[in-house]
Amino acid sequence: MQDESMNAYKTYVKVGACGRVVLEHLPFPKGALVEVLVVDQRTQPGEVENWRALFKEIQALPQSQAMTDTEIAKEIENYRSGR
Repeated sequence: MQDESMNAYKTYVKVGACGRVVLEHLPFPKGALVEVLVVDQRTQPGEVENWRALFKEIQALPQSQAMTDTEIAKEIENYRSGR
């Protein structure tokens, strides 16, 4: 996934048996200086439960209770279209 405004490119690769990661077919010119950030995608113990507890807490807020399905759909649409 490439973000033209930030010249960012996101991809997923697996760490090889020897502990190496190889990035291929990048959309940048040869010799370009790029920043590499490596993030472990595995979930940590209790992480899913913590997210569920947070969502439940947010859904219990008075502001959340007052939102209609139409308003939620509009918020999602605005977010996806970048508004």
